[in-house]
Amino acid sequence: MKKSGLFTKIFVYTMVLVLLLVSVTAALFSQQFMRFYRTLQTRQIVASYEPLVERIQRSNKSIAETAQVFYENNESFEFFIAGKDGEILFKTPNADTPENFDGDFFYVVHQDSDFSIIALTKTGLESFNRDLIVRAVLVLAAMLALSLACAFVFAQKVTKPVVSKLEEEIRRERELEKTQRYFFSAASHELKTPIAATSVLLEGMLANVGDYKDHPKYLRECLKMTDAQSETISAILELVSLSDGKIASVPEKLDIRSTIAHLLPTYQTLAEANGLRIALDIPNEQICLADPKMLQRALSNVILNAVQNTPKGGEIRVWSEPAERKTRLCVLNIGARIDEAILPKLFDPFYRADKARSRKDGRSGLGLAIVQKTLEAMNIAFALENAADGVLFWMDLPQT
Repeated sequence: MKKSGLFTKIFVYTMVLVLLLVSVTAALFSQQFMRFYRTLQTRQIVASYEPLVERIQRSNKSIAETAQVFYENNESFEFFIAGKDGEILFKTPNADTPENFDGDFFYVVHQDSDFSIIALTKTGLESFNRDLIVRAVLVLAAMLALSLACAFVFAQKVTKPVVSKLEEEIRRERELEKTQRYFFSAASHELKTPIAATSVLLEGMLANVGDYKDHPKYLRECLKMTDAQSETISAILELVSLSDGKIASVPEKLDIRSTIAHLLPTYQTLAEANGLRIALDIPNEQICLADPKMLQRALSNVILNAVQNTPKGGEIRVWSEPAERKTRLCVLNIGARIDEAILPKLFDPFYRADKARSRKDGRSGLGLAIVQKTLEAMNIAFALENAADGVLFWMDLPQT
């Protein structure tokens, strides 16, 4: 969705709503204004003719004479006075009688058993009315202008975070698509090569060509490659399950030292073959809260990565240190070093820092990718970084 299109829609919808509210408000106020004006006009008319009523009631003169005097003092008034039988007792020169009335104003100011006074002209409230209407129009115009400005600002405020979020979602979607394309391409390449090699060996044995006549030897080679492919496929499936959130973390209380000590014998033989020493410095009964299987899986890959990348004759140190409400577990490859430019890439699936090494060293390129997804699934912070004396991997384990 384009920013301009979203902004226009929100602005138009807001303006329609505001205009509807302003129109309803204006309609309600106009009704109240008309009621107020009519009431004020009625009171003014009655008050204007009240002196005439009082004079007629107090005067000894005839109604016509009293009315004539009143008219001479108020020549702008047009009215007539009718008797109790309906006869016209007095009327101003321009006044219409009921028989020939064709004006637009007819109001009974006073009526009793003796006479009735009917006003045919309005009092001087027209200027007040016009002034009030002008002010009402100005206020309405100001309200519309303010509404327009508010709608514009509101549309901007609403559009900006929405558009930013949409752009972020689009960027993440593109990055995800790019990552998926890279993953499938790398996985295809990773599996294609050993499959092709296995096919070559099988074809040679079937044809009994040269050294391939030694079937037991090459069948064992085929079995080794098949096992390696099976492990790679299992790692791929595990990585996909972690990415899709299909593997849920079930935290338990774990003794950190016991958990690591249980894993070390698996890699001790490989470490000794490379002349490496693994030093464990973690106090007893140091408890963390983590999923045991997921933590063991992550630690296995970290320790294997350390054993494979520590220079021969070197040392691997594993220790813990306090962090804020957590226990930081550290694994240090002493003497190792990684180019800062490729550090972030080490967590990419199938990435190998040393392009010269082949798959024969047992590396699938998925170890650190699985570590990343596993620790993220457990909400455990971690990092791989160069330290002063080697390469350090750390993770912050929650305390109980």
